[in-house]
Amino acid sequence: MSGQTILLFGILWVTTIIAVMDWETKLVSEAIVITWAVLVLMSVGLSLSPLVGVVTGVGIIGGIWAATKGKAMGFGDVEIAAVMGYWLGWQNTLVGLWLAFVTGAIVGVYQIIKGKKKLKSEIAFGPFLVIGAWMAYFWGDTIIRWMGFPY
Repeated sequence: MSGQTILLFGILWVTTIIAVMDWETKLVSEAIVITWAVLVLMSVGLSLSPLVGVVTGVGIIGGIWAATKGKAMGFGDVEIAAVMGYWLGWQNTLVGLWLAFVTGAIVGVYQIIKGKKKLKSEIAFGPFLVIGAWMAYFWGDTIIRWMGFPY
């Protein structure tokens, strides 16, 4: 197994912990997000170009967090979006965020229909950020082309 494959499995393991922990407790461990960031840095390398992805993720999720004074999103979601941005770059981060909002909406509506949640109920967003990040990692380029955007 190559070093990149081992790092990818490490990222999978850490992001799974982040998603499950947030789903169960609505809390995101900064130590685990930092572990994810270290694995991403080891995988992607240290450079300035991924910082545009960080600005994209933090700009959108952090903007929602700031505009709602933390009521719509927790700060852990901002941290997840920052690492996601560095890992995926700005274009795939946009795809990942879009997919996170879509999957979160689908699950939220389903839970409302089933009577498990009410319209004003809280739902952890971290798991959807993680799902969106992985979907964008594997299929982001294809989705961008499918939508007709040049890559």
